[in-house]
Amino acid sequence: MNRIVDSYLVREVTRTCVGVTLVLLLVLIGNQFARVLGRAASERLPRDAVLELIGLKTLEYSTVLVPLAFFFSVLLALGRLHRDSEISALAACGIGPGRLFRALLGLAGIVALIMTWLAFDVGPRVTHASFILKERS
Repeated sequence: MNRIVDSYLVREVTRTCVGVTLVLLLVLIGNQFARVLGRAASERLPRDAVLELIGLKTLEYSTVLVPLAFFFSVLLALGRLHRDSEISALAACGIGPGRLFRALLGLAGIVALIMTWLAFDVGPRVTHASFILKERS
């Protein structure tokens, strides 16, 4: 039964995290898209570099957005479990908050490892590539 609850909670948090990340990323990329198009229109940036620069900025933004989205997704998922009285039903079955948080801790560890890799390995390369791209123009 614990595996069922763990997979349900992980699936709920993951689905919410993907949705929140996409919405936040769409807002930030929309803003960045307007800036980059403004620079391209004033002939300071080649037209073929616009999509490349937006892609690089997307990777840069993800190191900040994914942890924030994970936090919001845990809040939303646990809040929904409380609202629907599923936490009370789980407590009646002998599954307390500590057991729920243990499942979330495993997922948080995976997110932390991915974000560490993005921040320390991919991030500097992306920043360097975007700097080179801006200097070329």
